[in-house]
Amino acid sequence: MKKYIETLKKCPLFLGIEEDEILKMLSCLNAKVEFFDKKYTIFTEGSAARYIGIVLTGSVQIIQIDYLGNR
Repeated sequence: MKKYIETLKKCPLFLGIEEDEILKMLSCLNAKVEFFDKKYTIFTEGSAARYIGIVLTGSVQIIQIDYLGNR
């Protein structure tokens, strides 16, 4: 996690929190880093949200599809 600390310090969730405190928080939350391929679906509508995520690099596209298949 220490590798990403500079990026995390810029995240509004951690603004004003010291580096060592952020690391302690991440440890308590059992934080982990995951990598996803470009076409991977991270989360689908209707699924229970059991985790929160912070995009450290790259981007995430959010798509809403209606019953007729329209985006």
